[in-house]
Amino acid sequence: MTVYLGIEASRRTLATWNDLQDAVDGGLLDESHWLELTTDLPNRPSANTELARELASLAVDGGTLIVGVQAKDSRAEKVAGVPLAEARQRIVRAAESYIHPRLYFHLRPIMHPDEDDVACIVVEVPPSGQAPHQVDFEYFGRGDLGKLRLADDRVRELLSVRSVALQRTGTELAAMADRFPLPARTREFGHLYVIADPVDADRNLLSAVLDEDDRTSVYNAVDRAAATLRPELTGSGHLLRDGTAGWRSRPRGLALTRTADRHESGVLDYLVRRDGGIETTCGSGTRYHDADWARDLDFTTVPCTWLLGVVHSTLALAAAFTEVSHYRGRWQLGVRFDGMRYAAAEEAVQGVMGWQGAAQYDADEYEMLTSTVTAELIDETPALVERLVGDFLRGLGVQSRFLPYPEWHGHGRVAPPPRP
Repeated sequence: MTVYLGIEASRRTLATWNDLQDAVDGGLLDESHWLELTTDLPNRPSANTELARELASLAVDGGTLIVGVQAKDSRAEKVAGVPLAEARQRIVRAAESYIHPRLYFHLRPIMHPDEDDVACIVVEVPPSGQAPHQVDFEYFGRGDLGKLRLADDRVRELLSVRSVALQRTGTELAAMADRFPLPARTREFGHLYVIADPVDADRNLLSAVLDEDDRTSVYNAVDRAAATLRPELTGSGHLLRDGTAGWRSRPRGLALTRTADRHESGVLDYLVRRDGGIETTCGSGTRYHDADWARDLDFTTVPCTWLLGVVHSTLALAAAFTEVSHYRGRWQLGVRFDGMRYAAAEEAVQGVMGWQGAAQYDADEYEMLTSTVTAELIDETPALVERLVGDFLRGLGVQSRFLPYPEWHGHGRVAPPPRP
């Protein structure tokens, strides 16, 4: 297991107690912009707050906290270790109780060779898409040798950078809509576009895997993504469940695609990009209701369960391919619906005249963008799906059926509101 220790030391293997001692002896574990050391974890609120500040400070650019290595004047002196169970609990509690918004990190113990339950704990904090983070209403970042409180102008600068990154993701979504494979004049239905963009990834992170003649690694990643989908999402998730068919090479990556008879509603395309990102295009954002009366009225519905499956599948694919790429950094996520005006949720339309009681969407487009990190993408996929499409479902009046999405199991049906 390698750990990033800064520009000069780059990445170094820290898997054993001897690895730590060698790094200390070689002057490679001195504190820096990217590395913090501590052995002091007393059980009092002020100490927990200080620990939270250390973790939050590392989230701006990413870095590592090593608990159990003694330092003096920012220079590593001794590999001492700490009681593992107590220290692990203290780290998790400090992060959950004091840091806002939630901070994701990876915690890994390096055990003492002779003493049970004594370890050094390596806490790797990836660059956070939600940085800067607050502790007690103050923002923290890093200087050359440690944490510092961020001045207001630096906070504004970081928030502006985050906003610009999200705007770029919105621009990419609009470009995806422009690239829809059928001409605009032939379109009848609404569309869905989803993007998962790994902000800090090398542009060719997955090129070697995607260019292999043997696509076992690709198929295995798709299988892992499909295994995370709920049974209720079998419709839109079928491409993932049959993930060895329908692959097409593209200049920007490899696409798992279905375009049924070149018909608009048959378009479903998952592009696995060379940088590990995923772009999804779906042509069945709306469709005609099955009943004859609906077609006569040119009445379209939104297949919410189907579209939830497409969004969930996209994020699940992005998460699955991180096991191949080992990317642990920031992500920008986005969804875009177009052609939605006056459509009603398919799940809310009941009976021949059910459409009169169903809420019809009042805008042509819906777009939502958000930031995350790999750990949240893997562990909290349903919560991210809700963050992206929750307001869209509320606009259709079906929030009571689908939200909170992490608890949804496809049961129940929304009844139309009573007529006044």
